[in-house]
Amino acid sequence: MTDIYSAFRREEQERFRSYRAYVGTSSYEEHLRAAHASLNEEASIDAGNLVQWKTFLRGAEYPDYGTPAIVVKLLDNARSEDRDGNPIAFPQDVFIGYLDGDQDFNVVLTSTARLMLWEQGQR
Repeated sequence: MTDIYSAFRREEQERFRSYRAYVGTSSYEEHLRAAHASLNEEASIDAGNLVQWKTFLRGAEYPDYGTPAIVVKLLDNARSEDRDGNPIAFPQDVFIGYLDGDQDFNVVLTSTARLMLWEQGQR
């Protein structure tokens, strides 16, 4: 059990070191503003549309940036709280699907605020 905890702590510390290195770069402010602008761009998304993550707004490990996912279902009522009743930053209102490396169809619940229509060749 200690090994698992130690590995988790090392990974967490590495993510924080990576973050600290990134915020110290000259491009951080520009990227932060681009993320904000991307968040405020609205897209009309319907079931069956191919979509991709907006710049700097990937909400899950998969699908990768610049690769398409398909809108499976838009929810009438967005999930705006976690399981403990705490508010979440991005209300989750859409299921998107993608094919993994084994060619299995996977579905992810996310927020339409994180998505834009897919533009082939945008990576």
